[in-house]
Parts: sequence; C-alpha cells; structure tokens
Amino acid sequence: MNMEDALNYLTILFKDKPWFYTVKPAKLKTLIVYTLWQSSEVLSSIPEYIEGYRVLVRFSCSLVETPLVKKAELGSFNCLPLKTIPSPAPVVELNINLLTRELDRLEKICGSHTLQDVFYEIHDGKNAVTDMSKRYPEVRTSLEELFATYGFDVIYEEIDG
Repeated sequence: MNMEDALNYLTILFKDKPWFYTVKPAKLKTLIVYTLWQSSEVLSSIPEYIEGYRVLVRFSCSLVETPLVKKAELGSFNCLPLKTIPSPAPVVELNINLLTRELDRLEKICGSHTLQDVFYEIHDGKNAVTDMSKRYPEVRTSLEELFATYGFDVIYEEIDG
C-alpha cells in the first residue's frame, strides 16, 4: 500500500465520524489524523500503524489555520469555540500515550536535560534556578499547556520517573 492508498483508506474509515477533521501526510512513512476533539474512544479507534505507515493524532487546531478556528484564537487543547462543539460535548480524558508522544517531540527539539529545566522553570515560577525557556519558547508554551492539563505529578513521572 502506498501513502496515497493509506491516506484514502483512513479518510474513508473516519469520514463519517463527528470528531474527524482530515488526514495529511507528514514526513516519510508518517500520516497524521487531525481531530476536532479527542477521547479514549477516539484515540483507541485510530491505529498506531497501517501497512508500515506510522499514524499520529493531532488536534485540527495544530494546523496553521482551519476554517473553524485560527491559531491566534487558541487558549488550550480545546480547539473549537464552545458553540461549535457538538452536543453533548465529549469529555477529553487524560491520555498518557498522547502526553508521552508530545514529551518525546519536545525532547527532540531541546534535549532531555533542557526539557527538565523548562519543566522545573514552569513549576518553580519566579524561583526558578535556570532560564532555558528564553532559548526554547515553543517548548515552554507546549509544556505549559501539558502542565495545565496533566499537572506536575503526571509529567514528573514521565520526565524524571
């Protein structure tokens, strides 16, 4: 199966799901399924691999701009304005696999030691010992969102535990 076939297969598989936004190719042998919301049911229905292609899951708002919301309007992981979320609004459950994948992505950007430094800078606030956030503002922003969602203990276990 080539990438085009894999894209078409995933699109056909999910096109009628209310959470589905689109599927796009990423780097070599990687596809990304973009969702309007995520829950354990949504995440468990998306395969991690399909015919040798790795399948990642992202919120639709991680695209530069979607018809539903612009990047500048985002405040958290909930990418849709409340009025556009289908009723009843789905509950976004904490997903450790999603957290782990995001931490791995951030670690590739700045390294494990710097990721830990930025994590403790967020936790320690004005009392932080290091100041690596200035060098990696994207890592800081993403880690702050994770911190708000998962809290100190869960992230600590993934980073230091």
